[in-house]
Amino acid sequence: MFLKIQNSTPSKAFKAVVFIQIIAFLNILLTKDFLMLLGIQNSIAEVITEVIFLSFSTLYVFYTYLMVRLFTKNPVVLNTVIICFVIGLLMGTIVENPFIDFKIAGKKYYILAVHIFYSVGTITIIYHTILEIFQEEMTTIERLWGSACVYFMIAWAFGGIYDIVCIFDPQALGFTHQLNLLSYLESIAYSISILGNFNPLYEHTSLLISRLAVIEAVWAHLFVVLVVGRLLAK
Repeated sequence: MFLKIQNSTPSKAFKAVVFIQIIAFLNILLTKDFLMLLGIQNSIAEVITEVIFLSFSTLYVFYTYLMVRLFTKNPVVLNTVIICFVIGLLMGTIVENPFIDFKIAGKKYYILAVHIFYSVGTITIIYHTILEIFQEEMTTIERLWGSACVYFMIAWAFGGIYDIVCIFDPQALGFTHQLNLLSYLESIAYSISILGNFNPLYEHTSLLISRLAVIEAVWAHLFVVLVVGRLLAK
């Protein structure tokens, strides 16, 4: 599944990113509860979940950068993506370290900075990926894998937005939001439930969160309509 840089193709890059995203989503939704079901202590299950997430986040950074390199040679775009993702990953690993709880003054502002860096990188990649999958040169298979890649990225993007809201309103998702990685994973889990058109994972959310969820759902449906229209037009 994972490809060598010198043998990269759009299809291989898309598949790698989609695979990483699927594993990350399964980890977010299932790992902690499944481990606790097996009798593992809550604290240990949380650490395992966080370590898996950070590991796949590192792979995600690498392969999304590899993917966007296939679409553009613009050094400004490439440097923006890699700098934003690397800074976001390193800062996030320090601020939300699963093994050591660093007592950092103004922690919420560092977490906010992490989300800003990730958001800039993600939006940049989504933009260039959408441009690429609508090009005439791209095959139908490549277009389908690229569409799946962007579709899953919507969950990441809005998960970060929900977490930003929770930084300033800890009760926005209907429970007390903590400034840690697990709370961020809950924000992504909520985003996945909206993206999948299921009943929202949490019911007693704030009005702002509910309205952002509507925007996510509309954007996801619009993207699917555009992709289907593009495929039929072909």
